[in-house]
Order: sequence, then C-alpha cells, then structure tokens
Amino acid sequence: MFSFTVYVSIIGAIMLFLGFFSFVSATYHHESRSWIVGLMVAGMALVIFGIVTLPKDWHNQLSTQKARSSQSTKKASLAPHPQNMVFDGGAKKRAAAHRQLNEQATRKQLATSYQSMGKLTFNSNQKTYVLTITDSGYTKAMVYLKAHPNQAKQIKWSDSVASFEKTSRSIKKTLGPGYQLIIKDHLPKLTTLLTLKDGKPIQNFVK
Repeated sequence: MFSFTVYVSIIGAIMLFLGFFSFVSATYHHESRSWIVGLMVAGMALVIFGIVTLPKDWHNQLSTQKARSSQSTKKASLAPHPQNMVFDGGAKKRAAAHRQLNEQATRKQLATSYQSMGKLTFNSNQKTYVLTITDSGYTKAMVYLKAHPNQAKQIKWSDSVASFEKTSRSIKKTLGPGYQLIIKDHLPKLTTLLTLKDGKPIQNFVK
C-alpha cells in the first residue's frame, strides 16, 4: 500500500507540473484552458491524497517491519546456532582423538612392560587389552596349574593375579572405567587365564 501511495503522489505531481506549463502556454496563445484546469485539479487531488495517506502508510510499514524483525530474532534465538553445533562436534572429535592417543600410549607402555612375558594387543571397539603369554617357563607353570589347581599357592598364582590387578587399576586411572585386561596362554589350546576390569578379576581359570 505504501508503494501505491507514493506512485499516486508522483503521478499527481507530474499532472500538476504538466498542467502548469500547459496553462501558461494556453494563456500565452489565447487557447482554451478548461481541460488544463481539470488536469490540474485531478493532479492536485492525487497529491493531496498522497500527502494525507503517505504518513499513515509509512507508519504501518514500519510497524510491520518491526514485527517481522522481532519474529525473526525470536526464531533465531530458539534455533540451534550453527557455530555452537560446529563447536560441539569439534569438542567431541578432540575428546575422541585424545582418548585414542591415550589408549595407544597405554598399549605401548604395557607392551614394553610385558615384552619378555608375552605379546600385547588392543581392541579399541571392545576397550580390551590382551596379553598372550609367550614365555615358555610361565606357560609350563600354567599347564601344571591347570592340571593341579590345588597347587595355586605353590605356583604363587595369587601373586600373579595381584600384579595384573595393579595393572588393571593403572589402566582405569589413565583411561577411565570400562577397560578390560585379558591374559591368555596356550595350554596347549589358547585359553583365557584371567580377565580383569577396572582393577578387579571377573574371570579366573583356577576354580
């Protein structure tokens, strides 16, 4: 409506401008000026219409724009901010990368500590470190213990379990809860000797 009012006002002004010069020209040449007067009256009416209507239309347009701006601001405040989403995603990725670095550092440290005893592997998805015994002396002791579980005290199996418990607690302290440490040996079939989680045994092959 505002643009229409402006358009009408411009047309009225043009009609007045043309009417004025036509009136002057007709007066100079002694020609009829009745139609010119009608043109000027019509132009004046359009201009007056514009003068009266234009402020009201301008106010209405400003009110509409403010209402739309307020609604847009409200929607934007309620919607999740793209930068926040990017930041959250970046934080999660950094946390995951940091955890993976710690997991691999722990794997290297354990592999070094147990290199004379066996081979250590790590499964990130299962959060599990596996030590597979390769020391022949340890394997012979485990074979004997499996056949004679009542000799666990003589073999000092409890001391071995306590040592692995300490390692499991160290893993929990470094990486957090939920990580397992599994000890396996060929007796001669590959057998799980001990499974620990968060510093506590949850499976022991000695009944």
